Amino acid sequence: MNSVCAVQAEYLIRSQLSTETHSRVCVIWVRRFERETAQVPDATRDERLLLFLSALEREHVEDWKRDQARKAVTAWFGWLDRKQKELPPPKVEWAADGSVTPAAALAALQHTLRLRRYSYRTEQTYLDWVRRFFVATRCVYR
Repeated sequence: MNSVCAVQAEYLIRSQLSTETHSRVCVIWVRRFERETAQVPDATRDERLLLFLSALEREHVEDWKRDQARKAVTAWFGWLDRKQKELPPPKVEWAADGSVTPAAALAALQHTLRLRRYSYRTEQTYLDWVRRFFVATRCVYR
């Protein structure tokens, strides 16, 4: 769970949904949510969230903290949904002589750059460098 929370915190920071300080707080709320709702595994996400928020209200947690917890858990759900929808990287097929087609290498590179959320201009620059490499090494680019 710790490594997953660390990845989620990094996602919040990189996508500018949260600052570094606030992402730590989000991770704390998510860990508490997972710990306190683990005993109701057959409930839906929304039901678990309502149970969690009700428990916070019974503990007399302030309104702003309950709202913060709701936002953190909702962001967690969004991150999980997005993570499940990610497509696997394109397969790069190696030829018998150990070479790879330039088109497959470029597709794999583009997928990796987009997963890492590089800017469009950076992506285009890197792809252009690889294309030039293929030209310089006399690979056929298509």
